[in-house]
Amino acid sequence: MVLEEDCEDDDSEASVRGDHPTTDTRKLVQDISREVKKAFKEELGSLETALEFMSDQLNTMEQSIKNQDIKIKIYLRLP
Repeated sequence: MVLEEDCEDDDSEASVRGDHPTTDTRKLVQDISREVKKAFKEELGSLETALEFMSDQLNTMEQSIKNQDIKIKIYLRLP
């Protein structure tokens, strides 16, 4: 009979102790999620800036090639 009472007390204590780690775990997961989202936003912002720069560079190169192409065509038409 004593063993059963001890088991019941252990179960009660375990369930009480179990509540705090669950709450702490949820908070930890929320904190980690918030930090990961923040890091992703920062990295994506940097990536977006780099891609915009590269896009501008490609547009400039494309325009230069078109200008050279026009000049070559004009030169080839000269007698």
